[in-house]
Amino acid sequence: MIEFTQTDKHVLASWLASSEMAPSAMPLPQLEGYLFALIAAPAPIIEDIWVSEALGNKSEQLADDKLFALMAFHNDVSDHVFEKGYALSSRISMMQPSAANLSKDSELHLWALGFTQGIKHYIEPIVSANNLNGELSEALAMTLGYLCFFADLNNEASLCDDVISLLEPFAEGYAELIEACVMDAGLIEEDDLDDLE
Repeated sequence: MIEFTQTDKHVLASWLASSEMAPSAMPLPQLEGYLFALIAAPAPIIEDIWVSEALGNKSEQLADDKLFALMAFHNDVSDHVFEKGYALSSRISMMQPSAANLSKDSELHLWALGFTQGIKHYIEPIVSANNLNGELSEALAMTLGYLCFFADLNNEASLCDDVISLLEPFAEGYAELIEACVMDAGLIEEDDLDDLE
């Protein structure tokens, strides 16, 4: 696999923030959170759908090099989720003091916003599954609470230190938790899951 470098990341971030993009195009930290959520989905999200959402519906006239850059970034995030271990603090900048992350321009807010957009593609049947094991259900609710916390700028600033201290392990284990939940709830068969990997 071709490595997605810091230079590649900077070029992609600049393009996403450029005037040629729709105002609703996701900045890079938001795209990171969005892809992180989609990569953990129990079934793949169609490329046309996620690219269109990421770019604010400007995907029709997308040049090949731009599509390649998006796909390379998707592969990079996936590689960190499944191969290297997803270390959130090395992927985005977190501000100090921690309450400063509850601002609309903070990377952690944008990441969490993207994450909340991404999980909308699959989370409802999982959280509402009647036969989901109680411990898994609680773990999922807690994980979603932490990973979505900074998406809501009205959340209590005094909780930020505690939330940030736990974000890394919750992010690192998220994909495995989703897999365990969909298996336990019978939403997908193990053979189907093997086909997706």
